[in-house]
Amino acid sequence: MTNQMTSLGRTSGLKFAALVLAAFYLPPLLIRVGLIPRTYAFVVLLVIAGAFALIALAQRMPAAELGFRWDNLKPAVAANAVLALAVGSGLLAAFWLGLIRHPHAGNWWWFVPFYVLISCPVQEFVCRGFLFAEMRRCGITGAGSQIAISAVSYAFLHIVFRDWLAFLAPLAIGVGWGALYRRYPNLWGVVLSHAVLGLISLRIGLI
Repeated sequence: MTNQMTSLGRTSGLKFAALVLAAFYLPPLLIRVGLIPRTYAFVVLLVIAGAFALIALAQRMPAAELGFRWDNLKPAVAANAVLALAVGSGLLAAFWLGLIRHPHAGNWWWFVPFYVLISCPVQEFVCRGFLFAEMRRCGITGAGSQIAISAVSYAFLHIVFRDWLAFLAPLAIGVGWGALYRRYPNLWGVVLSHAVLGLISLRIGLI
C-alpha cells in the first residue's frame, strides 16, 4: 500500500512538473528565440489560461479552490493594498532618482484597459490561483516550495522582454504576491495589487 501511494505521488509530481514546464517555460523560450513572434505573447498567455480553465473543469475544482472567494476578501485586499503602496512608492522613488529608464513613447490607449481587465486577472489565475491549487493537489504544501515555484514561474514568463530588470522585478514581487496568496487565497486582492503595480511599471518604463 505504501509503495502504491509513493508511486502515485511520484506520478502526480511528474505530471505537475510536465505541466509547469509546458506552460511556463517552453512558450517564453520559444518567443525568446524567435520561433513564436513576440507580438503573440499575450495570445499565448490566453491560450495557457484557457487550457488551465479546461483542466480545472475536468478535475472539478471548486471556484473557491482557484481563489474566487468572497469570505476573505477584506483581509486579502487590505494586505495586497499595503504591498502595492510600499512597492509602488519604491518604484516611483527609484524613477524620480533616475534609477529606472524613462518609458518608451508609444500609443498605449488600448493596452491599459486590456492590461487591467484581462491581462492581470489572467496572469493571477494562471500563476497563483490554478498553480497553487495544482501544487496542493499533487502534495506540494510547503510554504517555501509553493512561493518559489509560483514566483520563478511567473518571472520566467517575462524573459520575452529581454531585460534582466523586467525579470528580477517580477521575481521579487512574485514572492510577495505568492506569500500573500498563500496567507489569503483570494484572487481579487492580488489582481488589484497586480493592476496597480503594473500601471506604475508601465508609467515609469519598467515594462
